Amino acid sequence: MTLDQAIIAVLIGSMMANDHVSPEESERAHHITWSMRRFRRRSGDTVGRLIESVRQRIVADGPAATVSQASKVIPSSIRPSLLAVAADLMLVDGTLQRQERQFLGELARQLKIAPALSLQIVKAISIKNSI
Repeated sequence: MTLDQAIIAVLIGSMMANDHVSPEESERAHHITWSMRRFRRRSGDTVGRLIESVRQRIVADGPAATVSQASKVIPSSIRPSLLAVAADLMLVDGTLQRQERQFLGELARQLKIAPALSLQIVKAISIKNSI
């Protein structure tokens, strides 16, 4: 799995955390993807193929296994940022459902982010999305 695929896997896994992808989550994921420096200069076709390859992997292996594989590829320098992006995506509706909280906790564990730091990240993103 490439780093680009791993990032997309975390985004898709975040959206699927509560077994339902809302239109707001889908729109936010689109915005987040295109706002990332690593994707913004690529063509829509290129990014679309990347997303489709990750979706196929999720269908084949399941979201939990795919995100677990992705977490091993993510460099430590961007792990807290990726957790923040995942939280931002899930908090688009202003609340975290139980399944979403569990997903974030497991993602933080897999990314080896200290519990205190992951809590601070989620709190900050929660405040941002409540404005």
